[in-house]
Amino acid sequence: MRIGTPCPCHGYVPAGSRGTGVQECRPTMPPDMPDDAGRWLTYAELAEVRSIARESAVRMAQRNHWPRRRNNRGEALVLVPDGTLPPDNAGDDLPGGMSSPPPDIAASALAVLADAVAALREQLDAANARAERAEAGRADLQHDLDAAKETQRAAEGIADTERQRADELRAEIEALSAEMEMVRREAEQAVAEERGRAEQFSEQIDAGHREVDAARAAAQAAERALAEERERAAQAEQRAEAQTQGRGAAETEAGELRAEVERLRAAQERAVQAADVLTQAEAARKARGVLARLRAVWRGE
Repeated sequence: MRIGTPCPCHGYVPAGSRGTGVQECRPTMPPDMPDDAGRWLTYAELAEVRSIARESAVRMAQRNHWPRRRNNRGEALVLVPDGTLPPDNAGDDLPGGMSSPPPDIAASALAVLADAVAALREQLDAANARAERAEAGRADLQHDLDAAKETQRAAEGIADTERQRADELRAEIEALSAEMEMVRREAEQAVAEERGRAEQFSEQIDAGHREVDAARAAAQAAERALAEERERAAQAEQRAEAQTQGRGAAETEAGELRAEVERLRAAQERAVQAADVLTQAEAARKARGVLARLRAVWRGE
């Protein structure tokens, strides 16, 4: 049984017992003390008889190692020696002018003082325990406060880093925006230049169309002239055959006719070249259409 805990058969085990704090329950009545050597009283009755508190009565019984037991109602009883109890008529026997109390009253007063000192010591121990707990709590609170400050400093550092990164990203965005604006202006200028070149090329194509039309007209005229010259040449050949006397003149005329044929042939070649130019102009017109479609795609139209 642990020291200072109730014993189910003999009341409280003495708090001053030595050992590990656990001992067998055993009667504390001395062998030479009979049951009629004192009075069995409850702690409340002992407190009333001695005019002390019940807790003081308990500590008194423990300190004097008085025997303990329980009555039929389960109440703890303690055997109080007769010498420690004041007589029932003690107040009547004392003379009014007595300057000092009897020895048993002095012992009782000393016991009360000892109980009061023990109670004060217990209160002091409790106060010291509370102070230690308060100091430990203050240390824990200071530790938590230091941790919170460290966390705040870390958060402020992270915030500064994020703020710096945001500024850098903002600067990069502004630089990219300026670069995109410059690219847009260059693209608009390139489109304008391409539009000017396309218009010039369209004018050149129109001029080529006009030249092709003129070449076609010239080729048609050359073909008509060639047909006429061929007819005249045939007539000349006929005349040459019929007129043997005028052979020299016929040959001269025939040479002239051959020269005219060569001239018409050269004109025909020029007409073919003009047709090639027309074909190239048509291809350029198609290329201009492709360029217009690419420009529309770039503009998102």
